[in-house]
Amino acid sequence: MKKLNFSSAVERIASASIIDTIEMAHHLEDRVRARVALYCYVRSHLRDKGLAIASICSLKDLSSESSFHVAENVLALAMRVAEREPTQQQSRLISLATL
Repeated sequence: MKKLNFSSAVERIASASIIDTIEMAHHLEDRVRARVALYCYVRSHLRDKGLAIASICSLKDLSSESSFHVAENVLALAMRVAEREPTQQQSRLISLATL
């Protein structure tokens, strides 16, 4: 897959699943990934995708696209969400297996 720029990344991510969003984000340059993460985060309908992307960004890259304080808070929230996700998926698998 070729490197995506900001505009084409946002267009594709807007209609992608979370898993596809993260896959696409891995193909972005570091600063573009951070810019897309913050762009998505501030839009309520894309907030989950923004946090998913932010979870694979560095604090340095996020803070280059916003203030350090904002970057630190978004990254902390993204990490909390990322930690919680496997547990929720596991719970769903257990509940489906018991049906």
